[in-house]
Amino acid sequence: MESLRAYIIARIAVEDRGYDTPCWIWQLSATADGYAQGLVPGRKSPGAMHRPSYEAFVGPIPDGLCIDHLCRVKTCVNPDHLEAVTSRENTLRGLSAIPHSHCRNGHEMTEDNILFSSSGRRCRTCYNEYQRTVVWPRKREEILRARRHRRAMRASGNQPFAGTVSVHSDGGTNP
Repeated sequence: MESLRAYIIARIAVEDRGYDTPCWIWQLSATADGYAQGLVPGRKSPGAMHRPSYEAFVGPIPDGLCIDHLCRVKTCVNPDHLEAVTSRENTLRGLSAIPHSHCRNGHEMTEDNILFSSSGRRCRTCYNEYQRTVVWPRKREEILRARRHRRAMRASGNQPFAGTVSVHSDGGTNP
């Protein structure tokens, strides 16, 4: 157990993230959904590190319980920030149940900066930035590509739209 504690402590950075005590931020990799990930001595494949941290510093995780990050920092492995709870309790405590005061980019979620959609609340500033930098440049390129195509078709004497019939100078038709 002592070697697991030493392994964890050697791979963290202590950071103040606004919780009562500093977070122990895991410095190696993270899972696709953002949880601290590492290869625990004795394991064959990497896994989430908050569970081994809890077990090394607190004790065994009771059957049927999962580990909740009280600080809400997925890469934190500080045992003081981890609590064994039921899956239901973990879900209820999750960020999805708490209205955010700021979006992930730090914009304040005020009444003027919230868009409501079928998927929930969205940050208006982030949405507008996405539209300006991603959506409209794509649409603009599609429009320009269609214009270039129509010009090329006209220049070659062909009709730019399928299904039209043009009459050629030799009297033949081109469907």
